[in-house]
Amino acid sequence: GNNPNQVGLAQKLAALEGSERAFFLGSGMGATVLAHLAVLRPGDHLLASEWIYGGTRRLFNEEFGKLGIDVTYVNPTVARNWRRHLRKNT
Repeated sequence: GNNPNQVGLAQKLAALEGSERAFFLGSGMGATVLAHLAVLRPGDHLLASEWIYGGTRRLFNEEFGKLGIDVTYVNPTVARNWRRHLRKNT
């Protein structure tokens, strides 16, 4: 944002981490959206745990489909489930 305190804090964190930029967001869901949309593109496939936070599941179900991102949910306790559902576009 354009809040001077937020900008200053982000610059300091970026310097500490040795990165170009850092972001501070008002919510965990904001961070979830930003992180996923930074790497996912239309046509991509995302594997997610069946046990994710309900708000995140709702985001994936209701919004990612509109963006052309396919989501598959797997039981996270069985490693072969993850491998079995991998696709070339995951």
